[in-house]
Amino acid sequence: MKHSSPFGALLVGAALLTAPVAAQAQTAIAVARAAALNSTVSVRGVVTNGAELGPIRYLQDGTGGIAAYSVSALTNIQVGDSVAVVGTLISFNGLLEISPVTSITVLASGRTVTPVTVPVAQAASVFAEQYESQLVRIDGNTSITTSAGAPASTFSGNANYRLNGNAATALRVNAASTGTTGIVGKPVPTAGFDVVGLMSQFNPMGVGGYQLLPRLYDDFILGGTPNITSAPVVTNITTTSLEIDFTTQNPGDGRVEYGLSPTALTQTAVSSAPAGTQHAVTLTGLQPATVYYVRINSTNAVGTSVGRVVPVITQSLSSGRMRPWFTNSVDHAYAWPASNLAVDVQTAMRDSVAAVIDRAQQTLDIAIYNWNDNTILNAVIRAKTRGVQVRVAYDGTIANVSAQALAPNGIPFIERNTMRGIMHHKFLIVDANSTDPNRPLVWTGATNWTPGQLTIDRNSAILVQDQSLAKVYTMEFEEMWNSTGATPGSAPKFGPLKTDNTPHYLKIGNTEVQSWFSPTDGTNTRLIETINTADNDLHFASMLITRSDLALALRNRIQSQNILTCSEGLVNDTSGAGASPFRTIRAFMGPRLQYYNNAGIMHHKYLLVDVAGSDPTTWESSHNWSNGAETDNDENTLVIHNARITNQYYQEFAQRMQDQNAGVVLCQLRAMGIANPLAGSTRLSARVYPNPTSGRFTVETSAAQRGSVQVELLDLNGRRVLTTTTTATPEGAIGLDADPLPAGLYHLRVTSAAGTQFGRVSVVK
Repeated sequence: MKHSSPFGALLVGAALLTAPVAAQAQTAIAVARAAALNSTVSVRGVVTNGAELGPIRYLQDGTGGIAAYSVSALTNIQVGDSVAVVGTLISFNGLLEISPVTSITVLASGRTVTPVTVPVAQAASVFAEQYESQLVRIDGNTSITTSAGAPASTFSGNANYRLNGNAATALRVNAASTGTTGIVGKPVPTAGFDVVGLMSQFNPMGVGGYQLLPRLYDDFILGGTPNITSAPVVTNITTTSLEIDFTTQNPGDGRVEYGLSPTALTQTAVSSAPAGTQHAVTLTGLQPATVYYVRINSTNAVGTSVGRVVPVITQSLSSGRMRPWFTNSVDHAYAWPASNLAVDVQTAMRDSVAAVIDRAQQTLDIAIYNWNDNTILNAVIRAKTRGVQVRVAYDGTIANVSAQALAPNGIPFIERNTMRGIMHHKFLIVDANSTDPNRPLVWTGATNWTPGQLTIDRNSAILVQDQSLAKVYTMEFEEMWNSTGATPGSAPKFGPLKTDNTPHYLKIGNTEVQSWFSPTDGTNTRLIETINTADNDLHFASMLITRSDLALALRNRIQSQNILTCSEGLVNDTSGAGASPFRTIRAFMGPRLQYYNNAGIMHHKYLLVDVAGSDPTTWESSHNWSNGAETDNDENTLVIHNARITNQYYQEFAQRMQDQNAGVVLCQLRAMGIANPLAGSTRLSARVYPNPTSGRFTVETSAAQRGSVQVELLDLNGRRVLTTTTTATPEGAIGLDADPLPAGLYHLRVTSAAGTQFGRVSVVK
């Protein structure tokens, strides 16, 4: 298949092809639509969509609309561009397209197109050939449901929906419509609304299959009520309080109903701020490590908008200790501080898992994809023998040799055995509901419990001592288990049968953590959001990348932030479906993206953002970067905002890159020509703004760095191009002037009696 379908993601190219308009005379779009298939057509029209629909652009003139498709030629074509297009007329699953595009010329920009507008009672009339590729608006809608007619709360990418419960008025959300203005991840309208979109078509038979394509979230016109436009985000989490943040389209008040049950929201908290569109409501008087259910709402003179009920959780009284484990060697030379050594257990990974299981006193829940190890099995049997309640979920589509010993030992279990999707978790939970908050443990990561995975393959796991996280993972387990008791329910729920029913925002010790489960929580969108926080450096080790949107997100963020010399990637599988996304990134990153070529499998699924930046972040997951992980599989992900943990993962990543022996120099620690520049620094980075700069800029250091400060700028070869000694303000601010320097990327080193800090400065002219 060449491109977009209801079942696949769009593939997007990278370059704009422009060429003079061919000598062939331009015709009206209606005339071109009537031409013979495979003939050359030349049209002029106004573009009605951008990259939010992928590599396709819809054109419209006064006579009709038509689509143009190209992986590369249309990349920089924007909404409102007036363009002349020459190419071949084809039918792609019923949709008339110009493909390939042999010539495109931008004639003007900033043009507008007025949509064809109908009331909801006439909605079906625009789902017809005469409106194909035109911009249409349907007023007075009341609901959006899934393609099966079930309630929908949050939009997913590459998903079909019913408008007003009518299968004949299909609405489709493209996976490329992401970010702040995109549709993916946004709440489905719950009150009266109008909707604008492009009338497209997809039917392999070429007849019917019309579907409305909204482009961005503002294509849903929600009227005068406040209209909630974001899911609630939880911040400022403590053991007794938390803050609920959300936004509305129109001004209104902010309030939150909450309680201990989704059906008993007995308390209400109200924001003291004036009516507006940004809302922050604080809940107080809460209990530690407790799940509360909240419903956001906002009222103005027109009416009230209400969100769906979602769970949140307070901070626990646990230690919050975290420790990653790696199956192979790491490079401790990259440890910061020098004592922050990553643990490479190598052949002892199975013993580490068994030791965690041996800690269980009350309950032990296991969700494992592939299990064939007697050391771990014996630990589970020991737990059962000493009276621990043991529950196991595993995938039934593979051998799972150790799981065959569960029934003979009286251990209850469930297995997922479906034609589509797998139970891909690799986690265990110990004593989630213990009265001692320092007993609950969660072990999770990428490592299956098989001989190869536990020893030879490159794998990771993380152990977290936190009761709140243990309760969150228990909620995921018990949804699959279909019971809160020792015996599973009669209808286990896996994959798409599950719901988004767990808290996502946690405070573990002093660390902010996010928890996401697939396929219900929009994990791929969260991954792109994490990628888009990279300001200083970005590193990823992923077994495979088969999604083009992820490949583009990586390329675009590295490119936009000018951090290629401080970014690297490692991929195990570049074949098959993953070949195109790999090539997309490799074409930009060159040797800084490596295909793993050593012993075993590079089985990681982690991402490291700003290891040497202001918000070091680790993405640790069972979730491969694939369509199956996003839409079908049971997966789990942790996003950990912690410099110490991120540095430990970086020690592992540094060793894996060195194993490749490809001559790639890891920039953060070596571009300045010193062995370990992070050692002894008061914090990992200094903040620089504005950045990029064309002249003067400010360096913001830690409060400890007051008094005399030496500032150095070094080019990418490690040569000093600026050295000055100055005095920081009481707030730690230093003013500098980059005007004499040529355009380029520079490393910043700030040294005082308190230590050394580092940053990066991009100078533009």
